[in-house]
Amino acid sequence: MSVAQPRLRFAALCARIRFDVDGAPFAIERPLHTIRFDPVGQAREFWLYAEIQNAFNVTLALQVQVRDEHGAVVFTSPVHTEVFPNLANRTFPRELAISFRFAPPQAGVYFVHLLCDGGSLNERQTNEWAFPPAQLNVLGVPQ
Repeated sequence: MSVAQPRLRFAALCARIRFDVDGAPFAIERPLHTIRFDPVGQAREFWLYAEIQNAFNVTLALQVQVRDEHGAVVFTSPVHTEVFPNLANRTFPRELAISFRFAPPQAGVYFVHLLCDGGSLNERQTNEWAFPPAQLNVLGVPQ
């Protein structure tokens, strides 16, 4: 019997997430697609909201990884461990939110991947149901 691999059903990059009284993600605030480059290099807080399917009765090591437009890794967050209990409805997606601090090294286009046990859930080579990575456009400083 084969074990179903976790599947990223949806992901969104945002400035903030509100949580309900049970601690579950409730609202995505200010979805991000474009920011202004900070020449001082001050890291800012981002949130990655994700829905994962086929994760049940398992503990996953999750990380956020940011890659530039050439595929070079420019940031990888510390490991965020998430425990997924066994659910009666295994197709029901689990919601999670991971915060991370990141300072883009320069203006350009960046792609935000969700890693699961070291592999990207956004890459079709490792996951045929891959949801594309969030794109973050970083604009240069006006002259």
